[in-house]
Parts: sequence; structure tokens; C-alpha cells
Amino acid sequence: MYLLVIKQLIIMFVIAGIAFIITKKFKFGKSEQEFVSKILLFFINPCLILDKFNIDFNLEKFKSFGFSFALSIIVHFVMVLVALIFCRTKYSNRIQKIPATEYEKSLDGLDKLASFMTNCAFIGIPLIDGVIGNEGVFYLLSFIAAFNIFLWTFGYSFLGGKISVKKIILNPNILCVALGIIIFCLPFKLPDIISIPLEYIGSMNTAMAMFLLGMLFANFEKNPTASYGKRIVKLCFIRHILMSIVSLLLVFLAFKIFPQINDIRIICFVMLIAAICPTGMSVSSMAVLFKKDESYAALLCIATSVVSIVSIPIVIAVAELILK
Repeated sequence: MYLLVIKQLIIMFVIAGIAFIITKKFKFGKSEQEFVSKILLFFINPCLILDKFNIDFNLEKFKSFGFSFALSIIVHFVMVLVALIFCRTKYSNRIQKIPATEYEKSLDGLDKLASFMTNCAFIGIPLIDGVIGNEGVFYLLSFIAAFNIFLWTFGYSFLGGKISVKKIILNPNILCVALGIIIFCLPFKLPDIISIPLEYIGSMNTAMAMFLLGMLFANFEKNPTASYGKRIVKLCFIRHILMSIVSLLLVFLAFKIFPQINDIRIICFVMLIAAICPTGMSVSSMAVLFKKDESYAALLCIATSVVSIVSIPIVIAVAELILK
């Protein structure tokens, strides 16, 4: 499977590379980037979610989806604990015991968010769809639902906001997952006049998601007064090594403790891939919303995306050895 992961990652980053060139050539700016992001979030992703739920009802699959959602909650919760432990800045200079500045402390919230908020939708969906297929994306939707719950609870609070139940309930991905479950439970599939447009629009996800990533690379502007080097290295270590170890351990335990669950191996691989994806672009959006360092947030997304080209195949190769 890890070879398929490598192939799919190469394909995805080729698209991102093309998007980078096009963005530079036609001077696409933040407004175009925001437009693509909204098209993905509010149009393409919802159609994809509904399309993946438009399958024949199966009680065992329904139970497995519930199990995958519970596992997603556990994975996110443990990653939050890791973020709380390791994403803290006490000193600007540890040797001289110089206390951290307010600016440095303000970046801790972004570090916490970036360490457990993965790009499970924009990168996870095309990656899992290319490696596992529709069945994998079906279970990934439970992880995306958990992602949005944690984004608007822990993620919001890490940046100084109040937990927003309204934003959780009204999030388009949450609404579409809820609607999708209803569609899945129906004794019939949606008629072609509805299902075919959903399928066509949903199939745009991979190209548009990677186009957005390419635009992010092209439009990156570093804050000239800030030094990010050590923080970026530390965050990449947390996101791609610590979180990978934690995720591997959790899915291994799930695989061994619940072998009777239908599709347990597929669920474990889906949860693992989603959990080890690079930092989600929602971190940049949150940085803008809370007036944090947007350049630093964008750099976190870019740096972890580059590192993921190497880290994801390695983790999947290890998982193939232990999930037997």
C-alpha cells in the first residue's frame, strides 16, 4: 500500500506544482485563493460527502461507521493532549533563562492547532480515494466530522475564542455528514438526476484541493521581522513523528482489541492516514480570524505538506507490518 501512497502523493503534488506555476503566471492573489477555498468547502466537499453516502444500506457498515467515528474522537483527543504537553514556549533563550515574549507565546496557540488539526479533507480525501477507494472515503467522513467538532471546541479555545456549539452544528461538513447518514439509511438510492451531478462535482475534489495548496505555496509571504526556523522544525517533529507514533499505537490497539468489527483493517488505515496528514489549511483561516501571525500559519501548512511527502509513506509502510 505504501507504494500506492507514494504514487498518489506524487500525482497530487504534480497538480499542486502546476497550480503554483499558473498562480505565478496569472498573478492570482488572496482573493482568488479565498474563492477556490470557499468553492471547495461549501460546494465540492458537500457534494462529495453526499455522493459517498449514496450507497445501499448495510447494517454492519453502519455499525463500522459508528466505530470509526468513536475511534476518530479518541485519536483527536489524544493528539490534543500531546499538543498541550509539547506546544509551550517558556523561554526565548533556554540557556540564559530569558522568558518568552508575548509574541512567542501567541504562536503557541497556532502550534497547538497545527499539531492536531490535519488536512484530512483537502489532502486526506484524494489520498484515501486514490489508495483505498470509495469505501475508505466513506469511513474518512467520520474523521472529518470529529475534526470539525475539535476545531470549533479545542481549536477555538487555543486561540482565545469561546467554544461555539452553533458553528459545530452549522458547519457544512457536519450538516452534510448528518444528511449523508440519512441518505445511507434510505431503502433506495438517490435518482440519477441528483446522484450523477453529485458524483461529477465531487470528483473535482482532488484537483481543486491540490490547486488550492499550490496557490498557498505561490502566495506565501514571510513576515520579515520574525524568525520561525526552530519553531517550524519542532512543529514538524510533533506533527509527523510524535503524532504518527501516537496514531500508530491507537490504530494498532483498535485493530487488536476489536478484530470483530467489519472492515476493521480499512478503518484503521483510514484513521491513520487522516491523522498523519500535514497541517490543515484551516489553521491559516483561524490565524486570520483571531489576528494571529498569518505568515507563520501559512508556513506551518507549507512545511508540513513538504515533509509529508516522505513521512506518510514511511508510516504506512510500518503500519502494513503491524496491522496483520
